[in-house]
Amino acid sequence: MDVNCACTKSHTHDSPANAPYSRKPHPLKSTNKDDLDSNGDVGRMMEYVADPSLYELYTVIGKGCDEAITITFTRYTPTGEIVAVKRVDLDHYPHDVSVLQNEIILSRQLYHENVLPTRATFVTNNEIWSILPIMAYGSCKDLLHAYFGNGLSELAVAYIMRDVIQGIEYLHSKGIIHRGIKASHILLSADGHVSLTGIRNAYSMIRNGHRLRTVHEYPITCVSMLKWFSPEILAQNLTGYDTKSDIYSIGITACELANGAEPFADMQLTQMLLEKMHGTKPVLIDCTTIADLVGDDDNATQGNLEDIKNFA
Repeated sequence: MDVNCACTKSHTHDSPANAPYSRKPHPLKSTNKDDLDSNGDVGRMMEYVADPSLYELYTVIGKGCDEAITITFTRYTPTGEIVAVKRVDLDHYPHDVSVLQNEIILSRQLYHENVLPTRATFVTNNEIWSILPIMAYGSCKDLLHAYFGNGLSELAVAYIMRDVIQGIEYLHSKGIIHRGIKASHILLSADGHVSLTGIRNAYSMIRNGHRLRTVHEYPITCVSMLKWFSPEILAQNLTGYDTKSDIYSIGITACELANGAEPFADMQLTQMLLEKMHGTKPVLIDCTTIADLVGDDDNATQGNLEDIKNFA
């Protein structure tokens, strides 16, 4: 069945059965010096033309934000490459446009093999299009729902979280707090490569050329992230929070992957907030390997990324 898009000039076809996913190596794994910028970050491998007629849209493989965002399996006709096109319908987008601006600006500045790259972004009619690499296995949340209802093995969780932590370390080195770490924001490619997405809630601590010690800004689009937020973000007090708040979210996500569901999933939001404020610690159902590294509302006792990597 065709996916019609009346607001663009793009061609929409049935997905080709003989080539459902790109099997090419991850484009950011290159170690060629010509692909690195002056900071040693990985550069982009190719440019994409901002012309919607050059993109053949096939199957919709994801939706979000009350269906204002769609992810479409797409062929870029000049090269035949299979990509994912993220389309944001501005007429129905439920949040302020500044949220989109923040996401686009940050994502175009990030170059790391464990952070999903945005290869191009452009506006066509009432939509914003972002060109992304195709991630054949979708998100870890998709895998849990479809195949691993009781959670992944501890070894699989360790491998996935190792790559997630490397991506988070890179963001923290840039002064960026992710604030959106969860299973649905961890994508897997056909060759098992892990990429972190969900930059929409990210916050840069760099202000006027200086790095802030703490942050007091509360995410605008946060309802879906409350179960993964650290107590210091939820407290909204004068103490504020910093990059260590992501460590708490990493622990919650590890429990989510291992248990098959996120901690506090069976609680009302008010009860969940009270439990977090009182220091309730989430744990793995069949293991307590990382239980002591997450769940404490004291930043000093949350451990650090290097500690968690040693466990992974």
